[in-house]
Amino acid sequence: MEKDKKSIRGTVLYKREHMSEHIYNEYSVDICQKIQAAFLTSYKSCMGFIPIRKEVDIRPLLSYAITNGTLVLPKVSGSYIKPIKVRSLSVLEPGYKGVSEPPDGDIAAAVELIIVPGVAFSKSGDRVGYGAGFYDRFLSNSDAVCIAPAFSFQIVQQIDTDRFDIPVDYIVTEKTIINCKKYLKRRL
Repeated sequence: MEKDKKSIRGTVLYKREHMSEHIYNEYSVDICQKIQAAFLTSYKSCMGFIPIRKEVDIRPLLSYAITNGTLVLPKVSGSYIKPIKVRSLSVLEPGYKGVSEPPDGDIAAAVELIIVPGVAFSKSGDRVGYGAGFYDRFLSNSDAVCIAPAFSFQIVQQIDTDRFDIPVDYIVTEKTIINCKKYLKRRL
């Protein structure tokens, strides 16, 4: 059983990148519907992300958040994320490593809900990202509810964690919503 981040990252990214377009689109729609019904209708401010490398396509949720509340998107600044309020996805421009980001703008003082990207997750909310630590640094200073959209094959048994890794509260797959608090082992 793989549990080190590098092995998990390689295995899961391979599976994700080799999904058929049909399954990718179908599962993304299922996941977005679950997130909207269970979370977005309860929160007015939401931070999302622009999907890359066949991450769950959450763009319908971003549009919903713009129309029904406040959408915030990350902008990489040095080794940190700045949470920028966004009123339209049409303003996005290539940023860190070519990923679409908002231009500099109004920084959100607080966000109620954060949709967190990742490569793999454990049921206790541990996550494997791309290795730069941007979200761990950002989440360490937030009390927002954190949810991760993921395809069911992105859920792994166990992930070796470091003391600075921040778990998510919920994982939403095409099959289910996992309440990570039920599985969470508190870290000191």
